Amino acid sequence: MSSAQERESWPYARGFQNCPETCDPVMLKVHGKIPKWLEGVLYRTGPGTYRIPSKKNLEIMFSFDYWFDGLGQVHHFEIRNSVVTYRSRNVASSDKKYIEENSRLRLTQITFGQDICEIYFKSSSNNLEDDPNKGNSTTLVLGTDANVLKSIDPITLEPIKNFSFKKFHLALSGHMAPAHYQYYAETGEYFFSFVSNPGAISEYNVFSIKTDEETGKPITTILATIPSKLAYIHSFSMTKKYIILILWYKLCNVSKNLDSADSKYSSDKILNAELVFATSEDLNVELPVVDFSRYYMKKYRYVYGISHSGSSPHIVFDRLIKIDLHRTENCSFNHTIWQQFGCTPSEPIFVPAPSAIEEDDGVITSVVLDGTKNTSFLLILDAKSFKEIARAEMEHGKVVSYGFHRL
Repeated sequence: MSSAQERESWPYARGFQNCPETCDPVMLKVHGKIPKWLEGVLYRTGPGTYRIPSKKNLEIMFSFDYWFDGLGQVHHFEIRNSVVTYRSRNVASSDKKYIEENSRLRLTQITFGQDICEIYFKSSSNNLEDDPNKGNSTTLVLGTDANVLKSIDPITLEPIKNFSFKKFHLALSGHMAPAHYQYYAETGEYFFSFVSNPGAISEYNVFSIKTDEETGKPITTILATIPSKLAYIHSFSMTKKYIILILWYKLCNVSKNLDSADSKYSSDKILNAELVFATSEDLNVELPVVDFSRYYMKKYRYVYGISHSGSSPHIVFDRLIKIDLHRTENCSFNHTIWQQFGCTPSEPIFVPAPSAIEEDDGVITSVVLDGTKNTSFLLILDAKSFKEIARAEMEHGKVVSYGFHRL
């Protein structure tokens, strides 16, 4: 069998091919029973275009062979009255430089200059009045690891405007900005970190954006400016008192066998590394999430994420995993797996049930690519048992490309 035939027969290959837009919403076929309380919109971003025809000769194709190089696409799954609809849009722009810089986009749920809110799944217990079908009261913003932002219509996904963080403060005119932010509900603030003056000694600006209750305009506050060596930052952490930036330069003195660069440190200054948490190899987890609506900045018990079974060296992940962080008698962790051959799930989202009491009262949602059927589907699991309760399938031949994050 030739390498080309092997690629075609490989059930995971479909996620690295072009995904045509679905500009008008289409109804998906639902198997199982979607909880009546589960209503809202799930947005996802990821690469959607791997082959682009030449403008001069349509027979000539430019191909991207690496996962991260595919041009961006936005996906919109909406659940209303147990009916699921889907639409998608390429991240279009007439600015060639903008397209090149934004081949990897994620979605940030922010409104600048209006009421700030997040549009994840909303259960009836949330008592939120805003409805995506009642006009465009919320603007969605696409961002990446650079100082480029793009607002889109939350319903049609049509592009609205290109801008940068400089719009909110002149000090935010550098080139790099982490794709992930932190939100503090008690103050209504969104927190960001920003890299300016990239070089041997760069500056990290930590800032917040919130909406002025009287004017409805954004208020930007620079909280700290930190000089340090340049490091790539995709995300950061936050507690109620601190913002935590992990700047990667190197870890010194973790071994007794010091190299020449560390010879200036004497043996009495060597610090022993302490192992505070470890799991077995079969409990590997990436993109871990919890019930952020109730346990953000609090102690939690259950973690959900994507995982690799080890069945194939050619895929990054092929299953969903739930880990109970309460140790058993032999100090291990109980865990539950969802897996189906040829399927690649996306980062899960936990949605709490109305009047949820226990931490895992709710559902898990994930967009899954089924390589054997050449389609994708929205998967809904019972978070407690981790068993499938419903799925909404796209039509044959229609897929959502592989992507990292839920948005």
